[in-house]
Amino acid sequence: MAAKATGTSHVRTGKGCDDAYACYLSGPDRDFLVAIACDGAGSASFGNVGAQRTVRRLVVSIHKWLIANASIPPDANIRKMLSQVQNEIAELAMCRSAEPRDFATTLVLAICGPEQSAFVHVGDGAALIHHLETDIWECIHWPQQGEYAGQTAFLTDTPVAEIDVQITETAFDQVILFTDGMERLLLDFSTKSANQATFASLTRPLQTVQMSGHQAALSASLRGLLDSPAVNSRTDDDKTLLIAARTQ
Repeated sequence: MAAKATGTSHVRTGKGCDDAYACYLSGPDRDFLVAIACDGAGSASFGNVGAQRTVRRLVVSIHKWLIANASIPPDANIRKMLSQVQNEIAELAMCRSAEPRDFATTLVLAICGPEQSAFVHVGDGAALIHHLETDIWECIHWPQQGEYAGQTAFLTDTPVAEIDVQITETAFDQVILFTDGMERLLLDFSTKSANQATFASLTRPLQTVQMSGHQAALSASLRGLLDSPAVNSRTDDDKTLLIAARTQ
């Protein structure tokens, strides 16, 4: 299930949501999960466009790779896909008489296959996996924080942003991705750990799902949660949350 909601600070100023996401099954047997969450920088003139273009380009590139190879792309190929995104944004910026930084966006990406998974991270936001044997949620890459509050890295940075790529054979049964609007609700920054009880609660609705693929009703409920007073009282930023579990 997946959803996003516009932050209350954006609603007050009449600005739309700068987040963009995709979550889908791919590969010849549809046994690869691809989840992407991007947060366009609020300070960038076209941050929302940068987030949307990044998601759109990666959806196409990753799907082509998985259909052709039925395997997780190697580190070098993932970085090549991201370079293509950066080049596309640079061309778009030129057409609009702007700079690539005007399309600044973060990126959290997960490609989960039957035997391997790849996680990619630029900036804030995070991806977490659940270890079935230990019942523990693990943060793959901790949100990148700059020297000042609210400062982070972006895919469009010059020089090129630090891109964290991790390919793992670690077994897990659930994965969650989110943008920085949900960080303080889901992560404990004092101990750099996940709020285990909160993650268990978020994934509970998927435990009874039998069919694979997009869960429209659950996603609608998740959208309601993201835009609820309980959540909006703790964050005024845009919020995106992607939750997936392996079916038995």
